[in-house]
Amino acid sequence: MEKIEQLHKEKNERPTGDIETAIETIGNSIEISPTLDDTIAICVIKPDAFLHRDDIVRRLESSGLYIVQRTPKQLGENFVVHEMYGKDALPKPLEDAHIRHFLSGESEIIIVKGDNVVRKLLDTVGLKTNPALCDPETIRYIYGDLVPEELEQGLKYFRNAAHRPTSNEEAREDLNKFSKII
Repeated sequence: MEKIEQLHKEKNERPTGDIETAIETIGNSIEISPTLDDTIAICVIKPDAFLHRDDIVRRLESSGLYIVQRTPKQLGENFVVHEMYGKDALPKPLEDAHIRHFLSGESEIIIVKGDNVVRKLLDTVGLKTNPALCDPETIRYIYGDLVPEELEQGLKYFRNAAHRPTSNEEAREDLNKFSKII
């Protein structure tokens, strides 16, 4: 926990020390310190936007977020089904679309740090799942597909370029999930 505290010593100070050890400590910890809730989160650039990852990172940094770590990674089916969403959490057509999407190429897992990190990610990445309904200045609108994939049962799948948490609780859950593979 000492390394994690270094990440949060002063909110405006860039982290010092062994970042990889600090992130490893985050992942191996059952309880993550509540101080992490509003300062550290994960953003995942999905395969459809992977080629634009440097532009996306610049947008994240322009929003006031500090990039702690970037990890390009091909996400496996087991992780997508069991860790990201949970088995049977999504209707089968959506689960299949997620698997196809994430298996279509590399993603980039980005650990970001900053005050009100979840709010900044929502504002920068986009508030809605549907990129067409996001603000035109957001990552999802700029790099996501504005026309959804039509699935059976009348469902739609949105290739929205990036995953981000919607709450501090989800940010903590994402840190636990993704720290297992980065």
